[in-house]
Amino acid sequence: MVRHDDNRKHQCGTCQKSFKLAWNLKRHVLVHTSEAGNVYQICGKGFKVAYNLGVHMRNHEANKPFQCLICDKAFTTKQWRDNHMNSH
Repeated sequence: MVRHDDNRKHQCGTCQKSFKLAWNLKRHVLVHTSEAGNVYQICGKGFKVAYNLGVHMRNHEANKPFQCLICDKAFTTKQWRDNHMNSH
């Protein structure tokens, strides 16, 4: 069984969100800068890659067609569903 560890040492100076890994923080801070390039107008979150913006947009919608076969949680991508199922 996988345990969720709350050992998050890397904290964003803008929104205080914290991460276990430094590269996750580095990727996250782009949402607060103009470097992101692809910004979702509803929430203001930005993405360097347009595909990631599309995935994020689906998170705001009800379109989550990939459902966990164990707990019924739904996801916008098959990869995220598969990663989640491996945690059971």
